This record gives sequence, structure tokens and C-alpha cells, in this order.
Amino acid sequence: MARHASRGRRAHAPTSRARRIQRILQVVVSLGVVAAWWAFLAPTNIGGNTAYIMVEGRSMEPLLYGGDLAITREQAHYDLGDLVVVRVKIGGSTSQVIHRLRSGSEATGWKTQGDNNPKPDAWTVTNRQIVGKYWTGIPGFGHVLNWTLHNPILFAGLAALLALVPYLPRHRRRLTPALRAALDRSTRERRGQGHSGTEVAVLALTSCTAVICLGLAGLMGVGHRLASVSGIVVMVAFAWSVGLAVYFAYRVFDGRGAIEPARSTAALSGRLRLVDQMPAVHEVPTDVQSPVQLRTVAEKYRLPILHRIDPETDEHMFLVITAGRGIYRWRTSAPKPPQHSADPNLTLDPAVTTNSEGQPQHHLVEA
Repeated sequence: MARHASRGRRAHAPTSRARRIQRILQVVVSLGVVAAWWAFLAPTNIGGNTAYIMVEGRSMEPLLYGGDLAITREQAHYDLGDLVVVRVKIGGSTSQVIHRLRSGSEATGWKTQGDNNPKPDAWTVTNRQIVGKYWTGIPGFGHVLNWTLHNPILFAGLAALLALVPYLPRHRRRLTPALRAALDRSTRERRGQGHSGTEVAVLALTSCTAVICLGLAGLMGVGHRLASVSGIVVMVAFAWSVGLAVYFAYRVFDGRGAIEPARSTAALSGRLRLVDQMPAVHEVPTDVQSPVQLRTVAEKYRLPILHRIDPETDEHMFLVITAGRGIYRWRTSAPKPPQHSADPNLTLDPAVTTNSEGQPQHHLVEA
């Protein structure tokens, strides 16, 4: 038995190392994507160098048409001929206009003009009024943004549906005869076992707080107030609430921090079927390394998880039986309290060894 366990641990070691390497690579790639986004696409209202403007009118045709999205980047210096976005007063309100620098200089101010306009604009702008130089554009994308602004609920619904795509089942549910027979004799376990009611409530509260902060951040971003003190407070509150929500999500859905077997029942909740005896199978089960790994297998093949509690040893066994894809097992038991001897100054060492005859023996140590 010891030899089999040793081989099992050695077989899982490369897989465990591969998973650790994969996680490290995922973190590195994620950090690289975030860094690239900040360097090239972060908007100016949160400290970045990029601005986005929806083109209106025909003053920049044929380069830009109404409904195009223009992307600009802030520069240290600007030259004649640069296509820039400037902030100017039009009709008593401040507007953003994308036109070309036709004359002037940084010292005297710039005169702008649209490529499709016969005359220069009436205003003169300084470098402080220039948002950025035209970098690239996306034809027609401004119409999409305009639609989302006018239909936020419908857009949120479509985004939520798209977010569910990765969770759609990719395998047809197939039950083996042994699994069907076991399910006929099983009892469905109550969903939510092992979950702390307090932690579930905190998870719901932090999730709602994160959604509210995200909405406030969006409104402040539209009003160019995200870099203000209130905007920074909202972003800090958003980051804090997201962090807490992720932390408690792991505790609630993965059972982290709980003592076995509550940890396993929390991680496998919703798929557990309690049985008196495991079905006879003709294949050696593969021992997984955690209840979360077993849950991943069950979700992948859309299968229930058989759960048996040994009445003698109080060991909990969880089994997933697939059709032709293997059998996967997770075993755990509650930690046993230390045993005490009749002498109050001595206690039994929880570590048990065997004597020369193979009988279990405890070691007495001073308390």
C-alpha cells in the first residue's frame, strides 16, 4: 500500500509543478497585458496618455467620418500639420474638436482647421488646450459606443451573456451503468453545506459594493472627474471591495479556511450524492490533489459526485465516475483530537507506529 501511495505522489509531482509554472506564466502574461494597456491605452482621466473622441460632422473627411472613434496620445511637443484634439469653448460650453494645426507656434498659439473646411477656425489654442495628437482610429466604432451609452441595460445584459460562454457545457452528460445504479440508491445532499452564513453575507455585501463603486467610477470617468479626490476614493473603495469579494469567494466556494470535512463539502456543494456503498468498478481510481480539482472534473463532464462516509474510520470519500475518461477520487477525514492517558502528566503521541508484530502502538510523552 505504501508503495502504491508513493507512486501516486510521484505521478502527481510533475503535474503539480506544471500547474505552478502555468500559474506563474499566467500572472506574468497578465501583468504584461496590464502594463501594455497602461502604456498605450490608459485614458487621460485616470492618469494615462491616451484620449478617445467620437468624430462628429464632416470637417475631417475623407480621413475621418462621423461616427469614427479617434484615438490620440499626449505629446511633449506639437508641430504644424499635426492632427490634434483641442478643447475649445463653443456656444458657452467646452467641446473637443479634432482638427489640424495650420499655423502658429507653441509660443504664440495655434490656429486649427479641418481638412474639409475652406477656412481656419476662429479660435487660437495653446498647448494646454491640446488633448493629444491623432494616433489611430476605428471606423464606425463611435456609433457602437453611442449605442451603449443610450442602451446601458441592454448592453449589460449582452455582456453578461457573453461572460457565460466559457461556462457552457462542452461535453454531453454520459452516465455509466454503475453510476446510474449508485444514483438510484443515493440521497441528494443539501446545497451549501460547509458554507459559513456570515461569509456568504460578507461576499454578497462586498460584491454589491464593488458593483456600486464600478458604476460611480464610470460616471466620474464620463465627467472627467476620476482623477479628483472623490474619484481616487471611489477607485480605492472599488479595489478594496473587489479584493475582499475575491477573498471571500475563495473561502465560500472553495472552502478555504474551513476544517475538513467541511472544506471538501463546501467545495463540492451542489453535486454531492450520499451513498452507503461505492459502486464496484473495474478501474483503479485516480487520486486528485484537492476537492477543487475533483469539482473541476465533475463540472467538465457534467457529472454528480458520489460521497460515502466510512462509519468506522469517519473517512469521507468522494468519487467521480466518467464514461471512458477515468475515475477520480478524493479522500479526507476530520482531524483526530490527541488521546490522553490516565496519567494527567502524560499524553498519547498522535503519531502511531507499529511494533515488531505489526500491532499499533502509541508513544507516551510528557504533557
